[in-house]
Amino acid sequence: MSALSHTELILLGLLSGGPAHAYQLIQRVRSMRVDRWARVPESTLYATLRRMEAQGWILGEPEPGDRGQARTTFHRTAHGDDRLKQLVSLGLASPEPMYS
Repeated sequence: MSALSHTELILLGLLSGGPAHAYQLIQRVRSMRVDRWARVPESTLYATLRRMEAQGWILGEPEPGDRGQARTTFHRTAHGDDRLKQLVSLGLASPEPMYS
């Protein structure tokens, strides 16, 4: 089993609430005050989303933005559902503090 990634776990969990683009995910992290118990660096969020898409855990679909710029809406895939279950199981099997 692979290493526990808190950012992946949080993003996959947030996508349980439905598809979202990156800025919506950032808003969800802020509104849920995730920073109280886990680090989700906004500076690495886009890179993490791209990595998760390359792994097949999420699917990004480009769509027109409000001001003509395209943005990508992310959906969790069935493979992403499996990855989320794997990460939760790993976290429960060997819990570690989110902050050290």
